[in-house]
Amino acid sequence: MKKTKFELKKYNEERNAIIKEIKDFNTPVGELPLQKYKYISNDKTIYIYQNDENQVINFWIYRGYEASVELIYSSGGKEIIYNNIDSNYIKQIKELKDNWYYVEISY
Repeated sequence: MKKTKFELKKYNEERNAIIKEIKDFNTPVGELPLQKYKYISNDKTIYIYQNDENQVINFWIYRGYEASVELIYSSGGKEIIYNNIDSNYIKQIKELKDNWYYVEISY
């Protein structure tokens, strides 16, 4: 959790720029390689779960085969995170600040 909170603050400006760009260009759902800001996600990709009237966008903190930690931007709160990720896999969701969530996943 410490690393997630640190990265939330450190990369705040860059992540907000990406979220705005995704919304402005109506980027489709799916995995997106980061060219310009590849250092702000553990595996240099982000995942767009939803991008319509609400956005759910994942930045990887840790990505493994059996578990992962995601920093998720969700404009609609926890509810739309659960609508986009199978709740059987969600181990924990914790709101860190408005629209930003720490999410632990177990596969």
